[in-house]
Amino acid sequence: MTKTNTRSRIVSILLVLVMLLTMVPITAVTVNAAEWTTVNSYEQFEAAMTAEGQRSIKLGSDIDTGTLNSGMGLLDTLAVKGQKQLDLNGHTLRLFTQKSALGDLIKVENSSLTLSDSSASQTGRILGVTSGDADVLINVWENGKFTMNSGKLEVEVYTGSLRGVLWRRTIDCHYGGEVVINGGTLYVPPKTYEDSNAYTTQFFDEFDDLHNGSCGYTLIANNNSKVTINGGTFQGPVRMNASNSKWNKTTSRVIITGGTFEKDVVLNGAGSTTGDGKVTLAEIKGGTFLGKVQAWAAASFESSFSTPEMVISGGEFSKEFWLRPKFPLVNDKEQRGMAYHVAAKLNGGNFHEGFSADKNYGNYLYSASAVKQRLKGYEIYQLADKLLGQNAIQTGNGTFAAQDYNSYNKYITNYRKSEHDSGGYAFIIKAVNNQPTTIIPNAWGMKSVTLDGKKIDYFKDWKGTVENMNNDEAHTLKFEWYPLASELVNAGYTYRTTCEHYISGSTAVQQTDTIAADKTSHTVTIPAGADPKVYSYDLQLNLDKNGSSVGIFSNQHIVKLVVNEAPVVTEIPSAPVQLSAALKPGTSAPSATAVGSGYTVDSINWYTDNSCTEPASAFVAGTEYYGKIVLKPAENYKFAASASALFFCDDPNDNYAIVGNSTVAEDGSALTLVVKGTAVSALKWDSVDKTNRTYTIGDSALTFNAKAMGGDSSKPITYKLIAKKDGTETVKASATVAASATDSFSASLRFTDTGSYECWFKATRGNVTITSDHFTVTVNAPGLSIANQSGNLTVKQNATARLFVKAVGHGVNYQWQVKNGGAWNAISSETAYDYAAPTTNVGEKTYRCKVTDKYGATEYTNEMTVTVTEVADSFLTPAIPLAAVNGDAPDPAKLWPDKDVTPNGWLGLKAEYDVTAGDTFHGVATFSTIPTGFNMNGRDIYYDSYNNIQKTPVLGTISYEWEGTTKNPWEATSGDFTSLGTDAHASFTIPSGVDTYYVVLRVKNTIGEGYGNQATSTAYITFHVSAAHTHTYAYAQLNETSHTKYCTACDDSITETHTMENGVCKYCGYAPAKTYSVTVTDGSADYSTNVAPGTKVTLTANTAPSGQEFDKWAGNVTVASDNTFTMPSHDVMVVATYKPIAHTHDTDAQPWVYMDPGTHIKTCTAGDDFKVEAHDFSAWTKVDESTHSRTCSKCKKSGEATNYTETAEHTWVWVVDQEAALNQPGLQHEECTGCHAKRSENTEIPVLRDYAVTVTGGTATVAAGTTITRAKEGVEVTVTADAPETGKVFDKWVVKAGGVTLANETSATTTFTMPGNDVKIETTYKDAPPSHSVYVGMTYTAGNFIYQITSIDTATLGQSKVIGVVAAKKNKITKITIPDRADCKGYGLNVTAVGDNAFKSMKKLKKVTFGSNVKVVGKNAFSNCKKLNKISFKNVTTIGNDAFAGCKALKKLTIGNKVTVIGKNAFKKCSKLKTVVIGKAVKTISSKAFIGDNKIKKITFKGKKLKTVNKNAFSKKAKKNIKSKKTKLKGNKKAIKLFKKKLKIK
Repeated sequence: MTKTNTRSRIVSILLVLVMLLTMVPITAVTVNAAEWTTVNSYEQFEAAMTAEGQRSIKLGSDIDTGTLNSGMGLLDTLAVKGQKQLDLNGHTLRLFTQKSALGDLIKVENSSLTLSDSSASQTGRILGVTSGDADVLINVWENGKFTMNSGKLEVEVYTGSLRGVLWRRTIDCHYGGEVVINGGTLYVPPKTYEDSNAYTTQFFDEFDDLHNGSCGYTLIANNNSKVTINGGTFQGPVRMNASNSKWNKTTSRVIITGGTFEKDVVLNGAGSTTGDGKVTLAEIKGGTFLGKVQAWAAASFESSFSTPEMVISGGEFSKEFWLRPKFPLVNDKEQRGMAYHVAAKLNGGNFHEGFSADKNYGNYLYSASAVKQRLKGYEIYQLADKLLGQNAIQTGNGTFAAQDYNSYNKYITNYRKSEHDSGGYAFIIKAVNNQPTTIIPNAWGMKSVTLDGKKIDYFKDWKGTVENMNNDEAHTLKFEWYPLASELVNAGYTYRTTCEHYISGSTAVQQTDTIAADKTSHTVTIPAGADPKVYSYDLQLNLDKNGSSVGIFSNQHIVKLVVNEAPVVTEIPSAPVQLSAALKPGTSAPSATAVGSGYTVDSINWYTDNSCTEPASAFVAGTEYYGKIVLKPAENYKFAASASALFFCDDPNDNYAIVGNSTVAEDGSALTLVVKGTAVSALKWDSVDKTNRTYTIGDSALTFNAKAMGGDSSKPITYKLIAKKDGTETVKASATVAASATDSFSASLRFTDTGSYECWFKATRGNVTITSDHFTVTVNAPGLSIANQSGNLTVKQNATARLFVKAVGHGVNYQWQVKNGGAWNAISSETAYDYAAPTTNVGEKTYRCKVTDKYGATEYTNEMTVTVTEVADSFLTPAIPLAAVNGDAPDPAKLWPDKDVTPNGWLGLKAEYDVTAGDTFHGVATFSTIPTGFNMNGRDIYYDSYNNIQKTPVLGTISYEWEGTTKNPWEATSGDFTSLGTDAHASFTIPSGVDTYYVVLRVKNTIGEGYGNQATSTAYITFHVSAAHTHTYAYAQLNETSHTKYCTACDDSITETHTMENGVCKYCGYAPAKTYSVTVTDGSADYSTNVAPGTKVTLTANTAPSGQEFDKWAGNVTVASDNTFTMPSHDVMVVATYKPIAHTHDTDAQPWVYMDPGTHIKTCTAGDDFKVEAHDFSAWTKVDESTHSRTCSKCKKSGEATNYTETAEHTWVWVVDQEAALNQPGLQHEECTGCHAKRSENTEIPVLRDYAVTVTGGTATVAAGTTITRAKEGVEVTVTADAPETGKVFDKWVVKAGGVTLANETSATTTFTMPGNDVKIETTYKDAPPSHSVYVGMTYTAGNFIYQITSIDTATLGQSKVIGVVAAKKNKITKITIPDRADCKGYGLNVTAVGDNAFKSMKKLKKVTFGSNVKVVGKNAFSNCKKLNKISFKNVTTIGNDAFAGCKALKKLTIGNKVTVIGKNAFKKCSKLKTVVIGKAVKTISSKAFIGDNKIKKITFKGKKLKTVNKNAFSKKAKKNIKSKKTKLKGNKKAIKLFKKKLKIK
């Protein structure tokens, strides 16, 4: 392939790409046609706009809300939801309301709306018609975004409004909303802003603030909203607030790159009083501004702004652009000062009238001492410097460079506002000689300064920038500046550039480089080995004009280079690194940190292989990974060839190890090590009991469970349950679970001491220990109560009188007491539960028992009286004792009711117990007596009926007999019983192998010999026997030698010695305190092996290398300042690090010494440290007529006794004392900008001339309305047309002589700038239009048809379209002729279109003829007119989609010769169509235009303009007929060829 062919193909490809890019739509979201929702009524429109989500909506017809709600129109705001695209499609959406409280017609909040008009005519619009005070067509609120690509937004004041204030807005954006305008038109009626109370007098006089927003706007945007304007036409004022309050975005709040602004624009509040924010708030990069523009920007008298709030870099400004400074207030008054700084930059734009930066006279509300109203001439220069930077200004008087002070006199300072003469000057650049003022950016000046290729800062006026470097290598300093703009070159400017060299310690300039005028850079080299000094370079970038120097003040660009002796490079012997964490699945990769001095971690990367080539994307538990760590030394450090890297990790899961040896780069510039580690999931609790519990001593044991997961799976888990009471921790239970097991830990605990126990679990796996949340076990005492006791006893002298008490409690103690008089005395040694009261003496004694438990509780029994009688007599009888076992109280209710008891018989009780075989039962026999008179089976056992006497029951000698049997005791024989004892106490073991065991207790009371002197009571005890209990043991650590083995189900426990395996007790998990090692690099420790945690370890560093000193200890432990640390529970690695021995500079103590004209210097006595600062100069003082001087208060030149004094020539500028007037000269003098010396006083300024102004049909005025016939050059003249005659209206101005440009030739009042010649202007008038009340969107009826007005073109003529037929005629008309015109109320209207659906489905319609003005036939206009068979198109150019679809009677079709487009489905299913003639102008046949028309016999092409035929324009059958020539193609061969090609017919 040849190079030419290759180049051609590349060009072709690029052209295709360009074409594709031009097809990209403006809107951010592209939606297929099939996805658009077509709406034809407001109800459909409202439903679509308020539906959730994203939707594309297209108007199918005009929509008017004027008929809604009985003519009231809209009653509620339409709130857009989701993301919506609206295609006006050439139609009008008229939003009408008479509801005065309805402020917004459409609201976009937390949603977005994109507006466009896809129609070829671009007639689509949204018209808002309201009657309220301040109504808004589209209101954009918080998080709402409105984008306009095409179409028109228009507001109108309802004629029935009773309100006088006519504020209107097409768009109002605030509270975080965003507006983007890419195209289209925004319109508000002039009467909403031209009213004298709302707009004219306020804005036109010094551009005041559009009456604080009280008028009509096409767009108004408040604070915290964002506006971007790339295009569009604004037919009305625009106001945008752009202050920086709450603005934290990275882009400007207001950006204008294009668009046409026909009226005035205000950027109100663009500046804050603080200024100097992080982002420019308002940018004007382009656009055409036909009205005046006003913008605010922060201002200060004291400092400049590094970030401008307002930047103008482009645009066409037809009228004045006024930048208004905004000053901070102090105590409600503006600051005092001289020239001010404004946070604005003027970097571009064409100003056809003028640009000014000055305060409105109305702002000067304070006394003259508070702030200057205007600036002096030389102060203007400083303001101009800040605004213009390094730009050029091209004016009708010539081109000049910013900072050219001589030109400032000519182009700027000669302009002032006459009404404020006494206040001084304003910064104004006027357009003169009918030429705009153009700002040319970066026209000259410094571009950059680099040191060794790196961009550095530089400063003007000797402040300089200071850069430090070493003398071990050469350094290159390069100054670079912009080439002079061609406009400046043409104006006679050239560069005059020098570079002065200064060296600290010398008072003279060492060298001056003179640089050629055509050069744009200069390079200085500091050689290797240069003396360690401060080198200062002053590049003076001056401008000459026509061979003479121009007065640039800030022309010096100074850099100071501090050159130091190359430092000694310190070698690093070892480099400790700390890893942030162990490798864990599901977490980010561990990082590394250098913990030594003189180096940093450059990178750490993790790999799956030891060669570190396969990066690890995630960590999987149990898998090994390799971390490659690269260390870089700091400046003046390098790694020793033998340097090694150490690593530390405080994470207890750490299992890292170094792979191989550390690698040191040959030049010591890097050290690399690789560590290996296995990913281990974190040890954590899977489940754990942590609910607070309450336990009562004696209750069943509490059970606690815990389970840990994760950690090093190769190691077992040791659990401990710890309880803490009164500061003492006790391991209550512990166990070790094998590495392979996943069992949980369960501990059953009883508590024997009351109190609150703080409890928690610990789980240890390897070096990792985790602790659960703490919980509380509250242990309560069991309580103390007396369950039963003895009653009163009457006994025979010397007989047994046994008293007892049964108490329920824990650790119960007894103390029997006797009552002596009123006092109770303890009976010593009587501390059992029963007590045998003495009976040797006849009489009564009262007893009780004091019962206490181990917790301090106390209870007392009831009093028990023992009555001792003499020997038995006939009135005594033995008492029948009630036997009781184990302290169970005798209870008459438990007597055997089926036994017949006689006075000498027996009485029995029964008891039952559930026991376990092998249990020991301790029986205790106690008794009481039945009260006198107790009746048993109807008999009084204490009454002797034979002798008819009442006997007194007494107790005598008590004896006991215990027997046991495995048989039923009532069925057993004497041989079946086993004696168990004859004492009150009996202990016996429950036998095994039986289900039931019986014990019989007999208690006998004997008071004498013979019958009737004995009574016996029998108790039967039944034991239900269960199999023997099997203990389940757990273990709890006691101390370093033993643990407790206890049954979890009973109180059984024993103490055992630990059984150790692998350093851990195999039962309780006890492990003795582990010891660890201490490894010290470059030092030693007093303990290094087998160091127990808690041990204080002292470190000693090795002797530091030459020139270095000890810096710090680095490692995995914190070392105190006394070089000690407390041994932790892990191995310790530490390394001693060193640093160069520091030198203490004494720079501050040294005197300041002159260095160069801008700075002085202090130098350390060692010569290795410097301080440089600008001279502290006094004010300039006049020396003589040629020079002035100033003195530094701090420094002297070397060897001189007096302080350094700078002498320089005066810098003279002209200052106007009295401006020249008409026919009267002015006065001026020259004044030095430094010392303010004066010369050339009372120099005359030539008189001003004036020229004739002739206005035919009007008047000319200036200033405050003074009528004139002559005017001075440069004055703004206002011309006003005379009132027209009856029946006439103003037409336009015609300039007859003078060549002036009028601001608006079609406005009855307009302005021009007076040139240096006479001017003649003439007023022209035209016939006044008739007064008609018609409007766009209005519908009306004329004849049989309904029309809608589509445009008002002139005062007498507009356009309309047919939108339907009157209902009464719809199904009767057979012929339709669309007229050329259909006037409304006397207003002429050309009928230019047939609207969508206008004549759809008319049953009897047969013929249609279009008027000569009709250009467009809309969608479905005649669809389904099944009898239509004749159509005359005349001048129609566009046939819309589905326009004639379903017209089944149509046989012959001739497309008119002016039709260019046949729309989609235009003639679909015209099933009888046989002949088609394609007119001369047809360019496009759209998709399915003739689909279903399969009977066509002939198609004739009359022209050759056909360009596009959709491949689906005809059905397959029709194309088959064409191919087989059943359908003939006639006419233009070129058209036929393209037609067949597009349909792919060969």
